[in-house]
Amino acid sequence: MCIRDSPKKNRCISCKLPCDECEGETKCLSCAEGYYWHEGECLGSCAGLTSHPSGFYEDDNARSCEKCDVACLNCSGPSNEECVDCNYLEKYNHTSSGKCKLLFCKERTYVHINYDEKRVECLDCHEYCLECNGGNKTDCLE
Repeated sequence: MCIRDSPKKNRCISCKLPCDECEGETKCLSCAEGYYWHEGECLGSCAGLTSHPSGFYEDDNARSCEKCDVACLNCSGPSNEECVDCNYLEKYNHTSSGKCKLLFCKERTYVHINYDEKRVECLDCHEYCLECNGGNKTDCLE
């Protein structure tokens, strides 16, 4: 592909990888095949890069990094059925069908984030509590 608005109108100068279209030699306007657009730059992958946020998947048709469903920390596509890891920080867990679903706890229990196992669970409130945000007597809300 040629650089847009090249000062040398009679000559075509190729863009450098990872650009497919560019403005100047370094500013990509679109990405070459095998690269993905994200926040103004072309990346070789949408996951696993330290400069790249988790929670994105590679959309090969659009050649871009797209945000995963809110239920996912990592995913292979846009729906909550395509989560690789559930977003336990936002209180989502895997269901038996493989979806990630928001966890709601019954009365006299509270949502506990288990950071070691990267999941959420419902635990009992202290026996004196009707509603709580932890398992101790001091965590009672009612």
